[in-house]
Amino acid sequence: HEWRRTQDFNSTVLYQNMRIKLMYRAKTKRGLLCPEALAFIRHFELRLRDQPGWQSMCNKSSPWLRRTSDPGFSLVNHVWPERRSRDQPAHREDIEFNGRGLEPLPAVAAVALVHARGLSDIIFPRDSVSTDGHVQYLRSEFEFKLRCCTADDSMAVQKKVQTELKQAFAEFVQNELYPSLLQHAKGRREETLVDVFWDGNDIETLELWVALRSDSTLAVGSALFIFCYLSLHTGSVLVS
Repeated sequence: HEWRRTQDFNSTVLYQNMRIKLMYRAKTKRGLLCPEALAFIRHFELRLRDQPGWQSMCNKSSPWLRRTSDPGFSLVNHVWPERRSRDQPAHREDIEFNGRGLEPLPAVAAVALVHARGLSDIIFPRDSVSTDGHVQYLRSEFEFKLRCCTADDSMAVQKKVQTELKQAFAEFVQNELYPSLLQHAKGRREETLVDVFWDGNDIETLELWVALRSDSTLAVGSALFIFCYLSLHTGSVLVS
């Protein structure tokens, strides 16, 4: 649910949940677990997560819920885990699955970690593995749990803050996230091993408006061309 109560240290706190999903499709039979494809996905996601707007949205969450948006849920977070302390022997609690580690784990080990942490249904879509055993599809999910208000607040206060949070997230998508996604789409995609698709709150609506504006521009251009052609053909602006 988009709007729900999250049980944490204060069970009366309400959160506005917003999601961003990234879907990847392999362009070659090598699949998405080859080093080059994983490196591309890692670079792509870190660039998005490091955006000021992304970090600003993350900071609107409670500290213990921030991890659902940064680092989120992604295979590359498990391929490049980060040690919190490099002075002591590694323990499970010292590992941060955030994709910022210096050395990658073998892809097989990262996949095993995903299964062990119960994230398989999020990261591996149905039928993601081809008949020859290569992973052809991956998904990364980022959930922004924006701290809104408390259950004790009046409905008017809750609605006001909820509207403000939705507006802030929409502005982030429009001004920062979506342009970055389009930059990739218009970039040198033919040289990559991965196709990228995206979905999430406000993205579909924004893409619809972009398409409508583009169609409107084409329609106006076509009308002007026809008007000019008829004017020249008939020799009269009034007749055309």
